[in-house]
Amino acid sequence: MKSSSPLVSVILPVFNSEDYLKESIRSILTQDYREIEVIVIDDGSSDDSGLIINELAGSDTRIRHFKQSNKGLVETLNRGLELSQGKYIARMDADDISLPGRIRKQVETMEANSELVLCGTWFKEVENGDKLHKLFCKDEEIRVRSLFSPMFCHPSIMARADVAKKIRYEGSFFRAEDYLYWVELMSIGKVCNIPEVLLKYRVHQNQVSCDRDKQRKVHVSVSKIAWKRLFQIDISEDLLTCIIFGGRDVETLKKSVSFIKTLTNRSVKKLAISYLWKSNSIKLLKIDPLSYLKGLYESIIEKLKLRY
Repeated sequence: MKSSSPLVSVILPVFNSEDYLKESIRSILTQDYREIEVIVIDDGSSDDSGLIINELAGSDTRIRHFKQSNKGLVETLNRGLELSQGKYIARMDADDISLPGRIRKQVETMEANSELVLCGTWFKEVENGDKLHKLFCKDEEIRVRSLFSPMFCHPSIMARADVAKKIRYEGSFFRAEDYLYWVELMSIGKVCNIPEVLLKYRVHQNQVSCDRDKQRKVHVSVSKIAWKRLFQIDISEDLLTCIIFGGRDVETLKKSVSFIKTLTNRSVKKLAISYLWKSNSIKLLKIDPLSYLKGLYESIIEKLKLRY
């Protein structure tokens, strides 16, 4: 690439990642897009991560190595945003692999459309049979589905720095801080996913586990924000929990059905009944057979949209 190409800042937080770190950093350094800075922040590692970073930094000046006492992922990400100097900010995790062409293709996509503030990619899982994850790609597709679930793989994303640096990751939404960050970006500009696998995402036993109830609670909290910010719709967390994860009582399920029937946005309405069916199918059949059939139909249609 020409030296006039925009600089990309790649934020890569590290905590005890010696097993996969070298491969991860090298997958960025060997990209065919050369105008990058790799901001590697060692968040108090006690293994050999620091030695690996120093070794790689000694042979490539594009690596900027920072060490700190352990502050956790959210504070580390926010520090990375502050340190970034590029026009674009990309994310990378210390155990994943960016595939050839990833950075170049994302820059080309962002440069071609000044309205884009966020760009992700499809991805495959490592050590899980190369399981493919296709994601919806167009802004309007992503926006409506973000009411229910995050639509990006965090280590695959690239954001426009002048927008991204105005927003911070929120520690009070830990384990959904990325989901909230994307909702905030979507409230400012357009987003997309490149329909190509450009990241290998590693799933392994060393990843931090999380209490499922706490995870669901914070997920629903972000989802509620998304409904309000992106579509100006007020919805209670009880109804959202029922729609996304299933209801514990029939009354909440009935209220959820009634709420969905009042929605005027057809895309939101179809997805809501689809999610309600997936999480409450047996109960839904008993209390409202017609809504059950609508939910079943919309769920089938939704699956078919990403089949090919």
